[in-house]
Amino acid sequence: MTTKNRLKEICTLLGAHYRMDTVDFEDVIYRDFGNGYEIVISSGNNHKEDLNLWLDVRCKEYSAPVKTIRNITSTMELKQYLDMIISEHVHSQAGL
Repeated sequence: MTTKNRLKEICTLLGAHYRMDTVDFEDVIYRDFGNGYEIVISSGNNHKEDLNLWLDVRCKEYSAPVKTIRNITSTMELKQYLDMIISEHVHSQAGL
């Protein structure tokens, strides 16, 4: 399975809030929270068979990551990190 197809499969598992996009010439999974923060999930151009994702939480105002998590090796682990990030960076910022 190609890296792009693997990312598409993960994107579908994450749900409707996430979409495929291209950032810095790389296929990524993207989510914009609408409050100045966004999430970019990439494979780091990893072409190996094993899953190894990077997750960046970015502040759109500064175009810079505020948190980076590397070496995510399963979709369950990815979902756990996303839940943590949503509660830390989204709910607290948006007053949800």
